[in-house]
Amino acid sequence: MNWALPILLLVFLGAGVPIFLGTLVHVFRTHRILRKGAHAEGIIVEAEQGKKGRVDRERLRAKGYKVFVLNQPTDWGGGTVKFIWTLTIEFEDATGARQQGTIDAGAGKIPYEVGQRVSIWYDPKQPSAIRIDSFAELWGGPLLVGVFGASFIVMGLLLWSGAIPLG
Repeated sequence: MNWALPILLLVFLGAGVPIFLGTLVHVFRTHRILRKGAHAEGIIVEAEQGKKGRVDRERLRAKGYKVFVLNQPTDWGGGTVKFIWTLTIEFEDATGARQQGTIDAGAGKIPYEVGQRVSIWYDPKQPSAIRIDSFAELWGGPLLVGVFGASFIVMGLLLWSGAIPLG
């Protein structure tokens, strides 16, 4: 019996479907904040490179949850491993109250600096939930990951249909 087809289907469809569904969740959340959110001008007050997930931990703590961090930064070769830039942005909400939100903004070199003014979207019910108003920040990640997930699904479907013969 040829096990290549079931294994390849499991790999391509098993990875592609969850990746694509995760992308759809992110797209719906972005669409919701654009539809129900409010727009504001903010200023970047802090830019720190650290481990991804800090924003999620801070949001959970703000809701009253106790958060335990098990994966502390690791020291490899004399330096602390750092992955994602975390930006803290201050802004005035629609009522004139001063608010602050934190967002993970990418890895490597980022086009933002402390003191820079940026347009943001925020959730009026939870003002610390913000998004920078740019195509790359709103849609860039989901677009790239979505194409990756969709290509895995297409490859799996082509294998399943027999359009790609396995020798």
